[in-house]
Amino acid sequence: MVGGAGARDSGDALRRIAIAAAVSGAVFFLLSPFILVEPGTALRDIGANRQIVVDRAVNSVGYLAGAAAMERCCWTPSASRRCWR
Repeated sequence: MVGGAGARDSGDALRRIAIAAAVSGAVFFLLSPFILVEPGTALRDIGANRQIVVDRAVNSVGYLAGAAAMERCCWTPSASRRCWR
């Protein structure tokens, strides 16, 4: 609590949470206009990205599997070599 700026009661706390949620949502949509313009495409892309992340997590063996692939990409002399398996 900075300078006694805490909520006076639970109603004040809920009001502050609602204001923070509204401001956060407004900033999110203002800085991500693609979601408002083409929500179907945005949601499809978000789902595809999530699936890629989940597939990598499930197919990896331990935390360092991604690091080994990245090391191969960074230190392989040929740019044409396929880095990811």
